[in-house]
Amino acid sequence: MPPPDLAQVSVLIRSMWNEPALTQRHPLFKELMTHLTPTSLCGSDWFEFIRAMRKLGMPDRSLSPGAPPGNCENAIKAIMDYFEGTSYKRSHLIPLDLLDFRVDLEFGPAQIRELTHEELSDLLAAETISWCTYTSPAQINESIKRLAQFPWLIVTETVERTPTQSFPTPADFDLREIGSARIHMNRLPEIAEKVLFFLLLPQWPTNMHIFGWIPFVIPWCYTVSECPFEYPARFPGHEMMTWVPKGPDDHDAPERINLSEDADEFMATLFNRDKWYSFEQACRSEIVTGPLRHFFTKGLLDDGFDSFLSHMISMEAVLDRGPIKRGVPTWQQRAQVLCPESDEVQAVQELSDIRNKYLHGQRLPDGLLTFDGNKLSSEGLNRARETARSIVEAAVNVAAARPDLTRSDWLAELDERVREMETPPTASRKHP
Repeated sequence: MPPPDLAQVSVLIRSMWNEPALTQRHPLFKELMTHLTPTSLCGSDWFEFIRAMRKLGMPDRSLSPGAPPGNCENAIKAIMDYFEGTSYKRSHLIPLDLLDFRVDLEFGPAQIRELTHEELSDLLAAETISWCTYTSPAQINESIKRLAQFPWLIVTETVERTPTQSFPTPADFDLREIGSARIHMNRLPEIAEKVLFFLLLPQWPTNMHIFGWIPFVIPWCYTVSECPFEYPARFPGHEMMTWVPKGPDDHDAPERINLSEDADEFMATLFNRDKWYSFEQACRSEIVTGPLRHFFTKGLLDDGFDSFLSHMISMEAVLDRGPIKRGVPTWQQRAQVLCPESDEVQAVQELSDIRNKYLHGQRLPDGLLTFDGNKLSSEGLNRARETARSIVEAAVNVAAARPDLTRSDWLAELDERVREMETPPTASRKHP
């Protein structure tokens, strides 16, 4: 099929922009489809095109009351950029609930900072939210105004693509994807999960023991794309954030987890461009595997015992939990030589026993980490979190320092250190 006549496409979009009864059978639409797709009367073409036009603000009787239409020329430019461009940007916007924000940070593809109401409205594309979700602009504006009270993690990625002659349709979908299960399915976009992994590695200076491993919560992630054919998800709004009641006449205020006095220096020292470069070097190593990043970040996103299990799996992903063999050190022994100075790692065997008993339906022993036979205490959950963090951080540091080290060679080095630790020193021979 020859490339579309973009000049004619622009003329047709202008003619359609204020058409009150635009349907699949409308002559203007039929003519447009002959320029854009090889199957001009396919129902899926209509579906994708009308969604793109709604995202760009084309007047529509189904728009929410009070929502002003978009600009026709801006819509035409977006469509032209799609057909002619070789890349577009996606921004992943994540509110950091509970974080006691101190200083702006920028590293790699991410930044953490506070936003004004206007800045946040622009980043979230508030008008697009209103057009696509049939929500009144006033309601969207009020929600964004409340969300502007929180610090934000902003992750930006550039999506490379080849110029296309037609737009994507459901006909391009692989039917094998229906009902399939992807290994290590991300709950966040891949680039956002990588940034979160980076943020979870150090031990944050917080004064609240129950949140001792990390002083923020991620309630949701909202993605804004420049591509007109990537339709936005439902906007989550401010209701999922943590608020403190102030009074009947005032709005609630955001809850905060207080950081220690040296938090400013800590954040600026550990979250910068140099540290991100070292982290990326480590991520290219065999030591830092995909399952490790997936389960370690999943520990933050999960709740309760699921969080405990995710952290246990992340430890095993680092240290290779294989079948027990005579003469081969266990992953618990490897953990203790990897982090010999960590108090938390000394409890790794106890945490492993809790995991095994839970998975086999056995009663959990009463103690500091568990109680009532089936409950994990906050001490137990935090011990698993901090133990996993210590082990994962140590592995990432090794990978950053020795990026060419293979996983098998590294595990062999750990095993040798275990054997050296277990072998008693040879007594010196006394001479008469």
